[in-house]
Amino acid sequence: MLRAGVAVMLLSSAALCAAAVADVLSLPLALGLLYVVFAAICLVTVNAAPLALGRVPGAAGTGSAVLGTLRSVLSAAAAPLVGLGGETRPSRCSSA
Repeated sequence: MLRAGVAVMLLSSAALCAAAVADVLSLPLALGLLYVVFAAICLVTVNAAPLALGRVPGAAGTGSAVLGTLRSVLSAAAAPLVGLGGETRPSRCSSA
């Protein structure tokens, strides 16, 4: 399931990027592809954490704490990093 989730996420993300670059990205297409990406993320996160913790059974609590901390830190760092990109041209999907 982990490999299938990563493959689906990769393919749908590539399709989303290709549609944006080709300037054919519409709101329904973007929402559909994003739905698939987020559904695949659920497949990956649900399966990756137990697989990672299974490799260190003696330190499962520490491993769980490290995974939780990494998720929080990466989530907190995402918004400022996206904001550094600045404004370029608005996409066809935006309401602006």
